[in-house]
Amino acid sequence: MREVLDAASLVETDTREGLIVLDGPAPLLRDGAHFHAYLPWVIIDEAVGAGKLKETIEEDVFRASLEDHWGVLGLLAHRNQLWVFAPSRHRPFLKAASRSWSHLEAAGPRYTAHFLEAVVAGPLHK
Repeated sequence: MREVLDAASLVETDTREGLIVLDGPAPLLRDGAHFHAYLPWVIIDEAVGAGKLKETIEEDVFRASLEDHWGVLGLLAHRNQLWVFAPSRHRPFLKAASRSWSHLEAAGPRYTAHFLEAVVAGPLHK
């Protein structure tokens, strides 16, 4: 996923404060710097819909997302569920989520959708 995004603009969440936002835009989160984990896929979706990107890029982005913990997190976001809708994507996504879960859980209580309160990614049961 880092190859798809501008690597120079990426910031590691463990060195900065802020919530990890899984849906938005959220008016309550206007103040402060937060990590909008859902946003790259929304922007790509909109660009494909507007004809600015070819639809074939979606499969490349999906596959790249599975290789990165934060890519998996972005696919977990409510607005990005369509990226995982196709039955052929279910198993690869679940495998990637299972691999990434302990890393995502280690971020602690920083996940939110629209609110100033945060939750921890709970344990993933096998």
